[in-house]
Amino acid sequence: MRPVPPQPAIRIRAAAVILRTISTKDSDVEPAPATFRGKRLYPFQQKAIAAIDSGRPVIVAAPTGAGKTLVADYALEHASEQGRRIVY
Repeated sequence: MRPVPPQPAIRIRAAAVILRTISTKDSDVEPAPATFRGKRLYPFQQKAIAAIDSGRPVIVAAPTGAGKTLVADYALEHASEQGRRIVY
């Protein structure tokens, strides 16, 4: 069997990321900060963080390297500040 030559790397832009907040209207959610931990947030991250701040359930589906972990870090920090138990 012949080895497959490596393919060129493809950069996936955050614009391809899907964010869905369950039972949430954008008008019900307060705007989120533009940065977190010194990093500028993409629009999908801002929407997710705004939903987290509003107490809404959030599902973030995104390609590797798009920024899901930053949203998870925010959710963990938010829950910790409220004295909630965290399992990650």
